[in-house]
Amino acid sequence: MCLIITSIVGVAGTLSGVVLGTFLQRILLFRDMVKLKIEDDIERQVFSQSIRIRLRVSYKKGNLVAQSVVGLLTLEKAEKVIKNYAICEFKENRDNWQAIVCKQGKFQDEIKDEPLPWQVWSDIGKGFNDITYRYSTSISKKSSNKIELMDIYKVVPNNPSSNSISLVCQKTQQKPNQNNSNPNYFYILRIFAEYGPDPYLARLILFLPIPPNDFDSILMKVKVSGTNVKGAEEKGVIVQSNGNDYEICLKDREIIKKCKKFSDLTSSINTLECH
Repeated sequence: MCLIITSIVGVAGTLSGVVLGTFLQRILLFRDMVKLKIEDDIERQVFSQSIRIRLRVSYKKGNLVAQSVVGLLTLEKAEKVIKNYAICEFKENRDNWQAIVCKQGKFQDEIKDEPLPWQVWSDIGKGFNDITYRYSTSISKKSSNKIELMDIYKVVPNNPSSNSISLVCQKTQQKPNQNNSNPNYFYILRIFAEYGPDPYLARLILFLPIPPNDFDSILMKVKVSGTNVKGAEEKGVIVQSNGNDYEICLKDREIIKKCKKFSDLTSSINTLECH
């Protein structure tokens, strides 16, 4: 009888040790998990014909490497914007960009949790037409990476209309009209897909008139998560009308901040002439 009791006590002690060890291991793992942060600024890079918009994602806390990190894009209440302002094709000199989502697209009303490309990405294979995926990355301690969100162009169409399905554009040496008084100017927003800025596929291409007319705003929610990452980090990027211009702002919870006017952003680039 004593032998049986001793055996039971031994087994119970072993099980307790295993459970306790597993519990402590999980506590240590949780402590080492990574906290990522989308920085409170909208970064931009100036090209001769466009402005590239990026969001920096930084490693803030933890001891592990954040792996398979993805940034997911959701457009809120975008049906009206897509219906009225989306185009399906945008040709600029030798480049020919096509939109996955457009007026005639099958999924025209929804962009939800779609992957965005990184400036520096992990090789995870290829997708449509053998194009390299750029939507996954790793972020190590004391480092950061950038989500590529979109390019902004300023154009002067020969036949100005936001009802066009496609645009063919060519470079000019003309600078934008700084006071935006010319109603023939438009902006083009080329929002990237998971393949990055370079391939011909974009997630969405918007053709925005100046002045904005009945355009109100569009909210692009960006959510970042990954393996070894504690929770998801989320911020919003808003494009909204501002008088005779547009502005791009960062939205952190319910606070809208760091707004920049399109006319200021595009002041140093050349316009495109489109038809």
